[in-house]
Amino acid sequence: MILAGAWGGTTLLRAQEELPERVFRAEANVVLAPVTVLTRDGKYVNGLEARDFRLYDNDKLQDIRMDVSFTPISMVVAIQRNNRTEAVLGAIKKIGPMLEALLVGEQGEAALLAFDHRLEVIQDFTNDGAKFAKALERLMPGSTSSRVVDAVFQSINMLRKRPRDRRRILVLISETKDRGSEGDLRDALLEAEFHNVIIYTININRALTSLTTPAPLPRPDPFPAASHPVPPIAPQTPHSVAQLRGVESMHFEPLIVELFSQVKAIFIPNHAEVLTRYTGGREYSFTGLKSLERAITDLGEELHSQYILSYTPNNLHEGGYHRIRVEVNRPNLIVRTRPGYWMAARPAGELRLSSGRAAGPQDAKLFKRRGGDFLGGSEMADPANASNSSAVHYLPPAHGPGMKIPILFGIVIALVAANVYLFLELDRVRTELAATRESILNELSNLRESSSVTIQTHQRSLAAMREELEAARRQAAMAAGQAKVEATKRAEELAQRLEAEQARQRAEQEKARQALTQELSELAKTADATKAGLSEVKTEVSATKSELEKTIAQLKQVTGDLGVQSGLIATNARELEALKALGDRNYFEFDIKKTKQPIRIGDIAVKLKKTDQKKGRFTIDVVADDKIVEKKDRTINEPLQFYVSAARQPYELVVNEVHKDRIVGYLATPKVRQPRAQTAKASS
Repeated sequence: MILAGAWGGTTLLRAQEELPERVFRAEANVVLAPVTVLTRDGKYVNGLEARDFRLYDNDKLQDIRMDVSFTPISMVVAIQRNNRTEAVLGAIKKIGPMLEALLVGEQGEAALLAFDHRLEVIQDFTNDGAKFAKALERLMPGSTSSRVVDAVFQSINMLRKRPRDRRRILVLISETKDRGSEGDLRDALLEAEFHNVIIYTININRALTSLTTPAPLPRPDPFPAASHPVPPIAPQTPHSVAQLRGVESMHFEPLIVELFSQVKAIFIPNHAEVLTRYTGGREYSFTGLKSLERAITDLGEELHSQYILSYTPNNLHEGGYHRIRVEVNRPNLIVRTRPGYWMAARPAGELRLSSGRAAGPQDAKLFKRRGGDFLGGSEMADPANASNSSAVHYLPPAHGPGMKIPILFGIVIALVAANVYLFLELDRVRTELAATRESILNELSNLRESSSVTIQTHQRSLAAMREELEAARRQAAMAAGQAKVEATKRAEELAQRLEAEQARQRAEQEKARQALTQELSELAKTADATKAGLSEVKTEVSATKSELEKTIAQLKQVTGDLGVQSGLIATNARELEALKALGDRNYFEFDIKKTKQPIRIGDIAVKLKKTDQKKGRFTIDVVADDKIVEKKDRTINEPLQFYVSAARQPYELVVNEVHKDRIVGYLATPKVRQPRAQTAKASS
């Protein structure tokens, strides 16, 4: 492979030396030279005028003119879409709006050409950015070919049909290597120069595509998987066999081939370099979306910062290739333009080669194919009048290889030595891998034997454990039977004891019933005697009751705030004296004022907090049993009830008069001082 690459590079250099200088007739008119001016740090210089430039044609100063208006652009974007560019097509599909805004402009137009082994015009010339963006979305990866040179031919053929007052631009987004083109790079370059097409390339990184391109499918194995030896524990499947044989390992061949190609490019210019150098374009490169956007931005800035210089050559008698050189009258500036163009000479003569011999049929056919085209800013003569025209075109003489071939052979020898070293290293690695594999197989065999012994030992242990488990089950069954007999006997004994206890309890209940009947008879007799005594007491009480009927009639009976029937309450001093005369409760009169400390009334304390004399309302705190109960917004003569631990019945507090910061009333407490806890116990 290395020798073939070296032989190819040497053959190409020799072909450049031996290529005859071909001659064509033409007539020159106006030459266009797009010029880019930059500072030392790469910034574009704007605002220059025609007098700031000096243009030399074959070292002869020319009278130039500069077009101050913006020349509309006709652009073809040619994109490589084979299987190698699948990883970057996603980024390329997103540049539609940038191409419209930064490159084409409002008056420009663009077409989209996609290529692999086919050349497909996905979108013809249009100034609608939306159509162009949709066309980019239709890009899909294709075959393994990439006809770069044929795509350049097709793009130039599309641009040559556009009006001559438009700038013709080709943006080539592809790798720098051609795969499968039928055309020749030299012919493509001549076509671009003849039709005034400037080529810009945005190169796809070939190392990236070499690593991201899917590996080709391996050839099918003619032998079945079972015929290949595998380790004892490995399954004999096609996948495992392929892994053991290294069929599915990583493939570094494309990367190595790319490395040799990059070395070759040091001495032999690649397609992108040739096309951009001799048409006045520029190379860009990218690996992802950000670098692609940066390349588009730089390209757009250059296109819109160019100066379009035009002139009619004053050396029309010089035929062949004319070299262009542009200078500016300002220091420390870099000027970039197209290197030259083809020009027809004036002297008459037949179509001849520069070697002096008459042109043959092949040269005449080439001239016929070139006739009538727009040539490098010059207009060719009509092919019908070609025989009468004396103008001739010369290809620029090829430069000798110089030291390139010895250096190339030196690099080839170094690469051969490196390849031999890599082969020896690979052989050593294979030997080590074979030894390692043998060692692993031996270890697996030993492991298999030891695992067999371990399994047999475990099986014997499991058999012994099964026997012990069966014996334990039999013992458990015997113990369960004995426990069942003992439990039955115990249950019978408990049943006999329960029956005897029930009989004893029935006898005691009968005896208690007879004693209770006797006690009830005695209580009935006692009740009769008590009833007679009550009749006498009733006679005595009726006299006293008649005296109090008038006072009692005037008393009110209400329900307290605890929901307990309060009985009679007094609303004044006379009614209070009547209640005291009844003797049912203890009564404590009070007249308290608003103070900070509670005032003692009986066995409780009361604190006046607020009074409303107009509405007859008040608010107090009742302190009883170390607890504070608030009675808020109460009215006159409303019984306020609360319980204390020393009495079963509730205490009642009644306020008869409400004054400013002062209340007057009484507290009623029950005379029976039986604690509530004892009452609850007695009732239960």
